[in-house]
Amino acid sequence: MGAVYLADDTRLVRRCVVKEMLPDYTSPEERRKAEADFQREARTLALLNQPGHPNIPGIFDYFVENDRHYLVMKFIGGENLEQRLERHGRPLPEAEVIEWAIQVCDALAYMHARRAEPVIHRDIKPANLILDEGGRLWLVDFGLVRAMPARDGSSDNDGGKARGTIAIGTPGYSPQEQWLQEPEPRSDIYALGASLHHLLSGEDPRDAFAEEQVLTPAMVLGAARFPPIRKLNKRVSSALERVIGAAMEPEVYQRPTAAELKTELEAIARRPGTQPFTFKSGDIANSVKALVQICDSQWATGRHHLLRGDIEHWLKTIGRYDLASKTEALRSAMDDKDLKLETVLQLLDPDLPMPVLRTSHQHVELRKMGIGRWGETLMLFNQQRGYKGGKLIPNVSWLDLSTERFRLIGKGGRQEIDLSVDYRRIPFGRRHEGELVVKPSQGQPRRVSFRLEMSMMDFGAQIIRVMGRGTGQLHRDIRKVHRKVRRPIEFHLANVFLGALLGLVALQGAGLAVAGAVTGPILLYTILLSGLWGRGVIKAARRLGKD
Repeated sequence: MGAVYLADDTRLVRRCVVKEMLPDYTSPEERRKAEADFQREARTLALLNQPGHPNIPGIFDYFVENDRHYLVMKFIGGENLEQRLERHGRPLPEAEVIEWAIQVCDALAYMHARRAEPVIHRDIKPANLILDEGGRLWLVDFGLVRAMPARDGSSDNDGGKARGTIAIGTPGYSPQEQWLQEPEPRSDIYALGASLHHLLSGEDPRDAFAEEQVLTPAMVLGAARFPPIRKLNKRVSSALERVIGAAMEPEVYQRPTAAELKTELEAIARRPGTQPFTFKSGDIANSVKALVQICDSQWATGRHHLLRGDIEHWLKTIGRYDLASKTEALRSAMDDKDLKLETVLQLLDPDLPMPVLRTSHQHVELRKMGIGRWGETLMLFNQQRGYKGGKLIPNVSWLDLSTERFRLIGKGGRQEIDLSVDYRRIPFGRRHEGELVVKPSQGQPRRVSFRLEMSMMDFGAQIIRVMGRGTGQLHRDIRKVHRKVRRPIEFHLANVFLGALLGLVALQGAGLAVAGAVTGPILLYTILLSGLWGRGVIKAARRLGKD
C-alpha cells in the first residue's frame, strides 16, 4: 500500500516521517479509492491537529509530486508496545499498562468528542501504540481512520446511497460491529480492551487466525477467544480484569466511553486528578460534581466562567472531552446567558433537580385601582434551585403587563408582575375574561386566568363614552356627505324650481297652487336631508359595531 521514510526537514532542521502512497493498482477505480483514502487520512490528521492532542502526532504537510501522494508527519522515536512485550518476554506490569491505557483513553476521548464528526481510529492495537523515550504514549497509523457517519468508498458512485463502511481492521482486536460494517466510537474501546488483554496476559488474539490464508468477516466474527486475564496472569488485579471485561462487552452500548474508561483506570491507579478548578471567588472544585454545586450556589460567578470558556477548558484538562464538546455546543447555541448555565449544569450532573415554576394565583380578579382603571399583582417564584426564565403572553390586547419577560434564579427567586387595564381599551360590555400564559424557556407553560367585572357606574360611563364617540362620528359622516351636495348653486336652484313645480301641479286642483309652490321645495329638501342623515347614521352604527 505504501512506503514510509525517515526524513530530515532541512529548512526547519527536524526529523519527520514521509508516507508515500505506492502506485500499485489493478484498475482506475482502485487507484481513485486509494487516493481518496490517503487524502482522507491527511484531512483527518489535520482536523485532529486543531487544536491538537499531546498523544496524537502532528501533520506537517501533504502534497502530490510526479503523480505520487505524500504525507509528512511528526517523527515519534521509541518502540511500540508489541515490540516492548516481545523484548520483555512475559506479560507487562499492571501499573505501566494502566498508565499507558489512561493516555490512550485521553486521546480517544478527544477524537470521539469532535463536535462536527467523531473520529474513529478503527485499528487500535499494541503495534500502533508507540512509547517514546520520555514515557509518553503516541497513537499512530491513522490509515484506517474514519469520521462518522462512516461511508463505503463506493458511495460516491451509487447515487449518494451509503452502504456502510468497509469491513476492515485487525482480526482479534476489532469488534464484531466493525466487521459488520457498523463501527462507532466504542469500537475503539473494544480494541483497546483487547490490546490491554494482550499486554497483561501475553496471549496474542491474532493467533486464532494464524492458520487462515484468506479471512472473511464471517470467519472473523466470534473466532477470537479472550479467557479471563487472571487465569493467565495472577498478578493482575480483579478490578482491572473487571474494567477490561466491560470494555470488551459484545454489545456495544454496554461498553464505557473513553472518558468513563479513563476515570475507572485512574481510580484503580489511585492517580490524583488534574489540577482543580479555581473560581474567581476563591472556591475550588476537585470534581465535576463540586464544580456544579459551586456554580449553582454562586450563579453570577458560574455564568462568568462559562461565558469565558473556562469550564470547557478545564473539562478538557481532566480528559472529559465528551462533556467539553457538548458544553461548547450549548454555549454557542443559546442567547439566554442564564439558560446556557442551567443547561450546562444539567448536562454535567444529570441528577441535578430541575427548577420548578410556581405562580401566586391560578385565577386573578382584577380590582378597581381608580376611575376607569383596574389591576392586580401576580407573583412568580422558583420553588427549586437553578434558573427559570421565559415570557408572558396574554390572549387579549387590552391587558397591560409591567414586563413581558421573567427571570428567576435560585430557590425562592421571585418576580412581581403588575397587571393593569385601562377602560378606554376594553371592548363594550360589563364582564371581561382572559388568560395569561407563563411560558418558560424549558418545561411546561402555566396558565393564569383573570376576570374583570365593572360596576353599574363604570358601565354607564362606558355607555356614555361609546355614545359620545358614536355621535361625534355621526356628525362627521353627515357633514362629509352634505358637503358634497351643498356647494353647487345649480343644485339648490334646481331643487327650488322642481319643488315649486311639483307643489303647483299637485295642489292646483285644490285651489292651493301658490301654497304648493312654497311648500314643495321645503318638502323636497326634507326628504333629501333625511336620506343623507340616514346614510350617516348607518356609517356611524357600523363603525360603532367594529369598536
